[in-house]
Amino acid sequence: MRPSIFHHSAIFTCLIQIGCLGILINIRAGD
Repeated sequence: MRPSIFHHSAIFTCLIQIGCLGILINIRAGD
């Protein structure tokens, strides 16, 4: 596995986690 691919995957995973966290915050703020 090339480091560039692994690095890109790590960034993509991080973005997904940030997106999910933002959704959870929006749901809590809406209550």
